[in-house]
Amino acid sequence: MEKQSKRRGERVAKTGFRRLDGGDRGDRRGKGPEEDRGEEETAAAREGARKAAVSRTAGNCAAVQTIAINAAKAAAPGLNQSNMGVTVTATCTNNAYAPGTDTTVRVTYPYAISILGRVVASGSLTSSTTMREE
Repeated sequence: MEKQSKRRGERVAKTGFRRLDGGDRGDRRGKGPEEDRGEEETAAAREGARKAAVSRTAGNCAAVQTIAINAAKAAAPGLNQSNMGVTVTATCTNNAYAPGTDTTVRVTYPYAISILGRVVASGSLTSSTTMREE
């Protein structure tokens, strides 16, 4: 259940833990480099899926996947491209993307949180977006 409090005359929603994957509007995310990476990663997944959805006639499945991967990487200029993982999952029929099917683009990026030079947490930020082929 959502708790409400008064702060300077405004109602402020109090939600649970913060999310690094973009989350919902009600999230209380902190500011920092991991959040920035999470936002870029989310934008990259969305742009890659959008590009794949509108480019299905650009060639065979491999060509459309390459277009989607390149669009995802271009949408995240602040991330180290060699550390960024992009996978495209789609239904390929007769070496072409089938209209009306879903395409999912998943972007992963490693992170490490250090306090006083010591890594206290690490892992991968992951974001995926699914769009229907046009």
